[in-house]
Amino acid sequence: MEEMGLADLVRHLETNTYGPFRLMKAVLPGMRERGFGVIINVSSYHGRIASPLCSMYCASKHALEALSEALRYEVGHFGIRVHVIEPGYIVDTALFEKGTLVGASGGDESSPYADFVRMLRENRGNLSGQFPLPTTTTPQVVAEAILHAIDKGDRFRYPVGPDAEAIIALRNGTDDRSFDLLRREDLHLGW
Repeated sequence: MEEMGLADLVRHLETNTYGPFRLMKAVLPGMRERGFGVIINVSSYHGRIASPLCSMYCASKHALEALSEALRYEVGHFGIRVHVIEPGYIVDTALFEKGTLVGASGGDESSPYADFVRMLRENRGNLSGQFPLPTTTTPQVVAEAILHAIDKGDRFRYPVGPDAEAIIALRNGTDDRSFDLLRREDLHLGW
């Protein structure tokens, strides 16, 4: 986070929070007048669990989750449902190609975070198993989860993909201290 600028945060918020906010504001009056509607926001498991090197993305997805959760209470009595889709790693998307890497993440070896970034990248394939590595979940699986939420609407949040399902289930079943210890072990953090 230290190597990112305010413009980086605004860019993430613009895409992942402000854009959905504008869309929700645009469709709510019509849904309210009709007495029904469904709003689906695509978040990420990072909307509930922050990870190193993803602070801006995580912050914007946490904000989207909070907006969605509050909105579902505000508009439920109008017959409007709000759901959040929380994918893990999705293959065949341009997410990483479009991202802007700065500082150590962008290859700056003079950064005070260079060793940390290198260590995280080297250990990515050596995780303990508590937190599954990214999977090969496709955009089609996310689309199917969206359709399920529209058709059934049987819960507020829908984790999508084995990695998202596993880390969210572990987080939900673990107190903060225990989860932090597991996460530090998994990420090979020695402090």
